[in-house]
Amino acid sequence: MSRTAANGAARAVSSNLTRIKDYASVPFIRRGNKIPGLTAKFAPDHHYVHSTSMIVQLKHHHIHERTKQAWQARTDPLWWSCIMVPSEDAKKRVIRSHLTRKLRQAFVESLKKEGYAKDGTRLPDSTQEMDLVGTLQMSAEISLMKMGREEAQKSTDELVKAMLEIRSKARQPEGRKNTAQKRGKGAENAALKIRRI
Repeated sequence: MSRTAANGAARAVSSNLTRIKDYASVPFIRRGNKIPGLTAKFAPDHHYVHSTSMIVQLKHHHIHERTKQAWQARTDPLWWSCIMVPSEDAKKRVIRSHLTRKLRQAFVESLKKEGYAKDGTRLPDSTQEMDLVGTLQMSAEISLMKMGREEAQKSTDELVKAMLEIRSKARQPEGRKNTAQKRGKGAENAALKIRRI
């Protein structure tokens, strides 16, 4: 690798480091209106997962550097994972594995419906304007056990649509509405001045 290429790679890694955020700031999707069969947290930017975030913060951890470098080297737009926390209804690993696999498969299919590959990149025939960038952590719930494939698919379809909605809102400048309001008030004030004259 040439010195120029090496410097470029180093800058890319440094840039990636600054844009990876802590897991604690990833919000829940629809906390008050849950999607059946799952719980999900999503942010339209990149975050460490819960366990990794702890390792990255502890510089004396024995795999701190290796973990940090691995995450900095990631190039996939969508960082997602699927877990299931052990509970009274899901003590056995085989149950948790079955439900998380069921949820992952449905989610990948839902991404395809919207024109995305499982890593968030656009499919060749996609009508999407850009890749799906963000961090998603899904948690399968025991109610998923009684849901058929079509029901599970509806839930992940709803999840992907919610992610796209969040992404769309995040892309809108926060000051746009305020600027429009100020322009409107400015026009009203100008009209009043003309009337007074």
